[in-house]
Amino acid sequence: LFHNGLHILCDPWLDGPSVGGRWEKFPPSTTRVKDLPPIDFIYVSHIHSDHCERETMLALPKDVPVIFLERSPAFVRKMREGYGFTNLRGLPADGLRYCLAGTMNVETFGAPQEHQCAEVIDSSVIFDFGDKVVVNCNDNAPDEAFCRDVKARYPVIDVAFLPSGGGCSY
Repeated sequence: LFHNGLHILCDPWLDGPSVGGRWEKFPPSTTRVKDLPPIDFIYVSHIHSDHCERETMLALPKDVPVIFLERSPAFVRKMREGYGFTNLRGLPADGLRYCLAGTMNVETFGAPQEHQCAEVIDSSVIFDFGDKVVVNCNDNAPDEAFCRDVKARYPVIDVAFLPSGGGCSY
């Protein structure tokens, strides 16, 4: 995401294969981390390698703030620490907006599904830039309750990243 002078990299996967080496990008990506403009924040929704591929994560600057849903067990936190990231910004799923830069507020959510794996692993995020609102559900198909709740608090949603289905194990 590029907005108001900020660059937010969401669920980075630029380099090697993911999911046990069985998923490849098609067509192959020609962009590498070295090709990216300076990154202000990295958002990681969960630990599946198609959302934080190892080679990509190792190549990213380690002092860039990493945003994620803080919860127990701390899968994302432990993985980021293992890759050497030093600026971890774990946010709770408490329905509050956290100001991380200027007018940018961030809110994280657990998966709306009632599936045990999704609830333990996955997350969604809302970036409220003050003049634009971006909802990123990644692998989480939003249910009606989630949509009503988000709509009540964010009457105008400018961009929504929603799953097209079929890619996740849930």
